[in-house]
Amino acid sequence: MDRRPFLPVAIALAGLPIAAVLLAGGAGAWCGTTPVPTWDPTPTVTNPPVPPSTGRTPGSPGAGPGTTVPFGPTTTFRPAPGSTGDPGATGGPTGPRRPRASALDWRRWWNAERVRLWPHRGGSGSKIATTGGGNGAGPGRFPWESALPAALGGTPAISDRRAAAFAGAYVRDPALLPLMTKLAADPSDDVRDVAVLGMAMCGTGHGETFTVLAAIVEDDTGDVHRRSGSTVALGHLGDPAAVPILTRLLARRDLPVQVRGGSALALGLLGDRAACADLARALRDGRQEDCVRGFAAVGLALLARGRGETPAGSDPAGVLREIAGDPKSAHAPVRQTALLALGRCPPTTENLEALLGALRNEPDPCSRVCAALALGSVGGGDPAAARTARDALIASFQREAPELRAFAALGLGMGRHLEARKTLEKHLAEPGDPEPRAACAIALGLLGDPAATPALLGVARTEKGPGLRTAATEALGLLGGREAADALRQLASEPAAEVRGQALYGLGLAGDSADLGRLAGALGEATALVRQGAVLGLAARGGAPSRDFLLAHAPRESDPEIRSLAIRGAALADSVAPNPVIARSPRVSPWLPLPE
Repeated sequence: MDRRPFLPVAIALAGLPIAAVLLAGGAGAWCGTTPVPTWDPTPTVTNPPVPPSTGRTPGSPGAGPGTTVPFGPTTTFRPAPGSTGDPGATGGPTGPRRPRASALDWRRWWNAERVRLWPHRGGSGSKIATTGGGNGAGPGRFPWESALPAALGGTPAISDRRAAAFAGAYVRDPALLPLMTKLAADPSDDVRDVAVLGMAMCGTGHGETFTVLAAIVEDDTGDVHRRSGSTVALGHLGDPAAVPILTRLLARRDLPVQVRGGSALALGLLGDRAACADLARALRDGRQEDCVRGFAAVGLALLARGRGETPAGSDPAGVLREIAGDPKSAHAPVRQTALLALGRCPPTTENLEALLGALRNEPDPCSRVCAALALGSVGGGDPAAARTARDALIASFQREAPELRAFAALGLGMGRHLEARKTLEKHLAEPGDPEPRAACAIALGLLGDPAATPALLGVARTEKGPGLRTAATEALGLLGGREAADALRQLASEPAAEVRGQALYGLGLAGDSADLGRLAGALGEATALVRQGAVLGLAARGGAPSRDFLLAHAPRESDPEIRSLAIRGAALADSVAPNPVIARSPRVSPWLPLPE
């Protein structure tokens, strides 16, 4: 069973350079190694001294630009080594595979993005407020402040405590603020990084949360991981009083890159276009580290849709086009991040031309991948821009090598370009490299066209390669509908564990209430892959019953990965926001999926 953590989307898209810079800067390992003390679920809040320069009036409300935020890497299915679904496989049922650079591995991208693209089934209705004021203690409110410690048990592992921090950020319940504050002082930096973000999401509208976070980021003697996570947390908290703090941190070249990068991202999350000049200066500065420049690009994309007047000469999208189009202005990872960010800017003629030029003419395949994914985000309320993006992606799909063809297919799926269905179905049915065919299956699921059900069903039932079968099964869940649900129920009785698990996950995605009992019963299966599929299915299905089943199962689960997934899944099932997701620490990834 493959237990390696799946790398973030930055490694999938940028080929490791920026992430390597961050990790080399004293960030530490992905998994904590600090000895864990006995777990005490009773929160202990210690407020550090308040710096005199916060400029904050205690109790003033936060007003962030939105309620949906970026997401960290998800747990995914762990196919048998040697199968086409194993990112590290060198051979399989279809014969030896070509070495595949992680930057061009579409599965790594999908592993990081899938939750953001789940069909939204709605939360449990636990009446947790998403802005200001918080949640009252009404009769319909779920008691997360007692349920979450109970799910953790007496001595939770690092991964469980990290999952609890994610859960707090997902449900955004002010009653969890004391627990998030305790986790923000955890011995493991992996827990602290997420817990400070949980403090922000649970503490929206609470002046004391701003005070604690501001004190953490301005303490030059403090832990770098906690400081970098707190900068991003200030962005999520949404209080404009953080702008002068963050701009000052961004300008200090003596600070660690994690703190400066987090400050750049947080300025974008705050949404105040007055920060355009500071972010543009950081992005253009060739002396800055790549990770800081990458976060500045993300911040500018957020500001392109932010509030307030744009200062003269500081057009956010214009700066991104400048960096993306000039090979001499930045290293390749920074330019690739700028291309991705352009996809989330308004689809003006200039922005589209920049993305189309990169898709057609860039010699670097990673840059073409970024342009394809960016074009998948273009459109929305602009039909002409959507048609332009669709035509370019179809042309790219037809001419590119298999690794790049997969990303063009995913761009078509994200853009919901229904006219591409027959093109994708044709390639799905052709023999050949299973990886781009599997990407076509996922793209057909994202299209949301029920007419694709027969093509996906045929692959899910007849293909021998597990990687392709599981992709088609997940796509059926993304599509939903009676025919897809009936097929998934049949697949849930297959002897192959990875197919059964994926079918359970697909049933949750399909959202049929008749399958709740099947999903809950599978939590008691002996095979870990099947239990994992049931956990993911319940999380995707959403609702109070799914939440309750997952919280009850977590303390009994023997597999640590599935146990932490159950804790996070319970919070996802309960969340009131569509596809609620949470930012990774700045030390992990310079490119974060942007809020919708």
